[in-house]
Amino acid sequence: MCTARYPTLSQYGSRLIHILLVYGILSLLQPVLATVTVASGANQTVPAGSDSEDIVFSFVNEQGNPITTGTPVNFSLVDPTGNPKDDGITALTAETDDNGQVSTRFKGTGTMGGYTITATLATDASQFASTDLVVIVGTPAKLTVTAGSGQLITVGEGSTDIVFELTDAFANVITTAQFVNFTLTTPSGDTTTNGIFPEDDASNSKGQVVTRLDPTATKGDYTVIATLMSDNTVTGSAIVTVIEPAPELPLLGVGAAINSIGIAVNTDASFNGGIQVNASNFSKDAELNSTDSVVIRGVINVASTDIGKAADLLVVGAYTPPDTDIVYYYMVDNNNDLQLWDANMAHLVPFTKIEKLPATQSVNMYGGPLPEGKVNVYFGYRLDNGEIVYNGANTINATIK
Repeated sequence: MCTARYPTLSQYGSRLIHILLVYGILSLLQPVLATVTVASGANQTVPAGSDSEDIVFSFVNEQGNPITTGTPVNFSLVDPTGNPKDDGITALTAETDDNGQVSTRFKGTGTMGGYTITATLATDASQFASTDLVVIVGTPAKLTVTAGSGQLITVGEGSTDIVFELTDAFANVITTAQFVNFTLTTPSGDTTTNGIFPEDDASNSKGQVVTRLDPTATKGDYTVIATLMSDNTVTGSAIVTVIEPAPELPLLGVGAAINSIGIAVNTDASFNGGIQVNASNFSKDAELNSTDSVVIRGVINVASTDIGKAADLLVVGAYTPPDTDIVYYYMVDNNNDLQLWDANMAHLVPFTKIEKLPATQSVNMYGGPLPEGKVNVYFGYRLDNGEIVYNGANTINATIK
């Protein structure tokens, strides 16, 4: 006869302890259920170049208590184009403190726009929180001349617009109105506010301020200086050179005009222009040496329908090196620098900008030596509608040995 054996009380206790231990271990292996919030620093607006304030994320468990100290958290940043950016925050990882919190900062950048910062629990990517941050334009830091510098004007002639652009240190345009003073350094070295108008200007929504040099009887280089009223360390300058009036220039004939898609249109504009070699008379065609000094000038007799309109003056040189038939085209920009042109009309850069075309517009294009080869000079103007009027009948021509 068999006798049934039942567990003793001590055996029941041992099994219960074992079950509880296993349950506890399994519980520790389960992911921590956390609620993630942005405790502080959410939705900041930061000027370009500045760091943000601390962005603090808080992690609590399902009971509402801070999760375990030392729990790892990962940070990520997405830039305004939607791409991840690894170097834009001060910390990519952190461990929670006694309050279940971690923090990072956004590092200053010159790229404006919206950024997204996310904190994610390292052990469970489904547990995260994000906040947005917007980088706006920084403080005014630069006044850069964008039009009118390097002009050659004749005695008794006023300059075209001299335009400065106000930006932050990262070339972001200051769109709010800022006041700028203008001063003038004369050829004798005197600094004055006489001879320019206006003497101050408020920047527009494009960050632009504008002044002009008045007509003068004194030849030489004039430096126009723009200074930000609120910070006199922010300055910019432009040089305008006043020269003797040009003698009568050779006729270049009627102009040609094309619209914005390259179709020829009618114009009653006409052109004069020429090249002066070593202070000789101006001529339409010249042969010279590469060591000779030349001056190239033109006059546009503006089309009757275009007088008073805004326009860009354009200057293009076609250059053929010696012993070749290859032609390179160069544009003269508003700093009198040469830029290689791809012959695409849409890519032409202005020599200078004119707010209102007069009936007769002088274009003092170049002074100095020319390289060996052949040079043919085109000049004219481009209206806001894209129409270009230029010396299509005759160019100014030079052969350089």
